[in-house]
Amino acid sequence: MSKSKKKGAPPTRPARQKATARPTHYYWLGAILAAALLAYLPILKGQFINYDDDLYIVDNPLIQQLSFESARELFTAFYGNQYAPVAMILMGLQAKLFGGSTALFKLVSLLIHLANTALVFLLIGRLFKERAYAIVVAALFALNPIQVESVAWMSASMKVGTSTLFFLVSLLYYIRFSRSREAGAIALSLAFFLLACLCKEQAITLAATLPLIDYLQGRKWLSSSALVEKLPYLAIALAFGFVTLSASKGIEQNLNVFQFGFTERLLFASYAIVAYWAKAIVPAELSFFYFYPQQGQVPATYYLSLLALAGLAAALVVAARRGNKTIVFGLSFFLINTGLILLSQLMAVRDVLMADRYIYLSGTGIFLVLAEGYVWLSKRRPALRQGLAFGLGAYALLLAALSMQRVQVFTDSISLFTDVIDKATPKEGKTSPFLALPYTNRGQARKENNDLEGAMADYNKAITVNPGHSLAFSNRGNLYFNQGDYNQAIEDYNKALELKPGAPKALSNRGGAYAALGNYEAALADLDKAIEADPGFYDALNNRMLTHYYMQNMEAALADCGRLIELNPVEASVVNFHATLLQKLGRMPEAEAEFNRSIRLDPSVGDYYLNRSVFYSQTGSREKALQDAEKARTMGSNVPQEYLNSLQ
Repeated sequence: MSKSKKKGAPPTRPARQKATARPTHYYWLGAILAAALLAYLPILKGQFINYDDDLYIVDNPLIQQLSFESARELFTAFYGNQYAPVAMILMGLQAKLFGGSTALFKLVSLLIHLANTALVFLLIGRLFKERAYAIVVAALFALNPIQVESVAWMSASMKVGTSTLFFLVSLLYYIRFSRSREAGAIALSLAFFLLACLCKEQAITLAATLPLIDYLQGRKWLSSSALVEKLPYLAIALAFGFVTLSASKGIEQNLNVFQFGFTERLLFASYAIVAYWAKAIVPAELSFFYFYPQQGQVPATYYLSLLALAGLAAALVVAARRGNKTIVFGLSFFLINTGLILLSQLMAVRDVLMADRYIYLSGTGIFLVLAEGYVWLSKRRPALRQGLAFGLGAYALLLAALSMQRVQVFTDSISLFTDVIDKATPKEGKTSPFLALPYTNRGQARKENNDLEGAMADYNKAITVNPGHSLAFSNRGNLYFNQGDYNQAIEDYNKALELKPGAPKALSNRGGAYAALGNYEAALADLDKAIEADPGFYDALNNRMLTHYYMQNMEAALADCGRLIELNPVEASVVNFHATLLQKLGRMPEAEAEFNRSIRLDPSVGDYYLNRSVFYSQTGSREKALQDAEKARTMGSNVPQEYLNSLQ
């Protein structure tokens, strides 16, 4: 009787293993997330970087002053030759919540990276029965220092981080659909795919990734039914591919790359593929900029990379023939999701040879291949299993330590571009023209820190290594302008425009210099050209407004001021100046309303009260004029005693 009872009862040992294995699995995820949190925590001390962060975030009025109108503009137009409305709206919401707290922006970026790590863990866990894959891939994704750029640099996090998050969620819902055939699952997959594309155009590669998911799950991925269900994804991908090409029309092709022939650019692309693999496994000499070689000086390693690339191709073929779907998936996932970047490189529209952020997502394929190697060796050599596990753990901890070290490089623009310069400077002491860019950006950062001598040294160095770098002349001209040396500034602006005719910034700056010298006609000629080239150019509009004001052309100044307010409705200084212009034109009720609004926008500026005091004095409200004048004086404004006496 006991025998029959025992025979009919399910075995207890496997049941206990099944119940405890899954929680243990997630304990590993918790440990990985904790390690990543500690490794990346120093980013909270970082600042915005003066390379794209200024253009897309800090000085982007559509983000800084997010509203329904600016959100609509983000969806209906390009900004800075980019179309990423959802990414920018999410950043705009952070700006509303956090104000100027850079630490909170960085914290959100870190949380996005942790969320992406968890999603990678879930994705690999649902695709493969071998649970070690999910643990290893998630650990390498979370802790590898090659990911730091995509987390610590806000412009990358804004687009790459959010796009990756939606991309991974879309894949998870597609997997659910492929197994359950739930209509709601594929609808959600498409919705998140659309969100991913609205954050970063690179997400269109998801459409090519789906057949790879089918292949891995044993579906007939070339069947008519499988292809039909991909049509909505393909339509979205084609639409955003077209949008991307339209946005890129305004980007000037990189002349240094364009001078290379197609064969050489193909060589650069093959080198980049191999270099990504090498740096993902051994993350040494990581840099914010990886420059192209100079013409006629292509190193032998670029040609040797062709052999390494052939080896990767051979590995893919062998794995496919042997039915090793893990290797096939890993290699193909990397190539598919890096393909768009490599294609753009062949078209010569990238200003750098490669960038760490380009493989934030696709690096998952590399990490999966490493995980497969670890599992294969552990099973083939059981005696080495413990040692391999220890070695893998030590490797992960080393990556975490290197990430913590790499994060420090992104503390500010000076430390970042110093790192670029140190790594890109030829060891034999020769100069490279590509160094002009990091020298110029570091010079700008030093200028913002009031290190004018250091800024001038960097601008001079940039011009020395590359006399054809127009931005270095333009920025040095700005430095002369701020020092009151307007003639020297104009000389540098002339050179910048000689190198890059029609550049709006150089035209605007030269117009400002002409205006400072009283040459208003020349100033207006330059400013008109700058605004014609870029109708939303805030600085040029501001310079032209002031030039019209100095010329006593108040109607024209008012028109430019109105456009500035349209671009940024809450800039208190412009609103206050708008009130002054209305006052001079005798439009007193409107002027009073604008004076009041400027003070509501920023009640901490004494001069706003002084300007309103003058307005009240002119309109006969002496008591109000006196109150504002006294308020302005207590706030530090220069209020003449004679003026106060006249009001008493």
